[in-house]
Amino acid sequence: MQLYSRNEYEGDKIKLGFRTNQKFNKFWTISGYGAYGFKDKGFKYSLQLERIITRYPWSNAGIQYRDDIDQIGNAGGSTSTGLSLGSPANNLFNIASQIGNISKLVRKQEARIWYSKEFNRGLRTTITFQNILTTPLFPVQYGDQFNIFQQRQYSRTEVILGARFSPSERYIQNGNQRISMGNKKSPVITLTYTLGIKNLLNGDFNYNKIEASLSNRYSIAAL
Repeated sequence: MQLYSRNEYEGDKIKLGFRTNQKFNKFWTISGYGAYGFKDKGFKYSLQLERIITRYPWSNAGIQYRDDIDQIGNAGGSTSTGLSLGSPANNLFNIASQIGNISKLVRKQEARIWYSKEFNRGLRTTITFQNILTTPLFPVQYGDQFNIFQQRQYSRTEVILGARFSPSERYIQNGNQRISMGNKKSPVITLTYTLGIKNLLNGDFNYNKIEASLSNRYSIAAL
């Protein structure tokens, strides 16, 4: 769904992306895309620069800026995580959020920088600093306690600490990319802490958020 999408605000939308490979540079990777909506006559884009610091163990750092329109609930601004044979890049929700009668759209201007390091086999940690300016493209009406959302835009400045543990997962390296070969049906544990900082880079909120997840895959034979 990277070439074409459609929604009420942008109309027909085309998107073309690129990514450099190992022949361009063994340590630096540049990726991004450009998109154009024929109804709003607006250009959107993303540009990302990644640096491979070490390959064994794997560690990298990157910076990204993205200006695009998303459906609420669709994390379209996620940083590049490489290919994964065990978990597809797209799902039904992402497809439905790109084509159809979508009305709850927001414009996001995202700037982030991150560093990721694999300490032991299966344990990966990431620290991210980001600022996201969100502008709703639909009428927003809430009570007095949500006056910030009636200003038509709001900003979040965040520091995110994340850890992912999957001891049986194995990877192969394809140039500057890591491809997951799956984790032999073992569980994947993730833990994320997010700190929202008010007034830093015009951030509108102070908050603490903790997320934890446990996932596993099971075969159900013919079903």
